[in-house]
Amino acid sequence: MEDIGPDHQHIDFIYFADVAPGADPTPHGNGEGDAVGWYTLCELQALGATEEVLGWGRLALDRKSAASTGE
Repeated sequence: MEDIGPDHQHIDFIYFADVAPGADPTPHGNGEGDAVGWYTLCELQALGATEEVLGWGRLALDRKSAASTGE
């Protein structure tokens, strides 16, 4: 949550996704934010992501890896 001013807060959403086979991997924003993109865990950490967000990122990558190896 981000404090904007007195009695005004924003809730930021973070989504973990993968590109469908054959799809355009270019991230497309909706004009609501300027940080739409694909990020590595190191890049997320450099951006100041919390340990909780990094943990969700690790889980998403672990599940993707397990799915690709058939585990």
